[in-house]
Amino acid sequence: MSIQKNGTSKEPVTQNVFSLWLEHGRANDEEKGYVYALLPAHSAEQTAQAAAAPPFTVLANTTAVQAVSLPGEQLCGVVFHAPGAVDIGPGQRLAARQACLVLVRFTERGATLTVSDPTQTLAAVDVSLSGLAEAHVALPTGRRKGASVSVEVVKGT
Repeated sequence: MSIQKNGTSKEPVTQNVFSLWLEHGRANDEEKGYVYALLPAHSAEQTAQAAAAPPFTVLANTTAVQAVSLPGEQLCGVVFHAPGAVDIGPGQRLAARQACLVLVRFTERGATLTVSDPTQTLAAVDVSLSGLAEAHVALPTGRRKGASVSVEVVKGT
């Protein structure tokens, strides 16, 4: 879809045309704690079903770490706001020595860790997954700065 300047021009407008944000985190909500999910392209019925039986499990929701898992997908997403660790499954503990984002996809061979630094200030991130491995993940520089990097950790190596 393109936005026309005057309705007749075929020249697309390439400027930023809107901003999107969610208003959340009122003081009394933060004291109580709350969780919400973004469900793009969900109908009202699908949203009601997800509310009744969430397809995810909240593993942690603190100021230091937020983590959710999608058990059916063998997938876990973690936001480390500070260095720390979180239990992500039976016998599985994910730790990071720097604030970062980590997506863990469990596989038959082990797991794939996808790591990123949204602040774009780190050269590398150190993560470990108990029972599998530790990884020193070099992050992209230059034009790819901020992009994610995936590493495979294999059982028994």
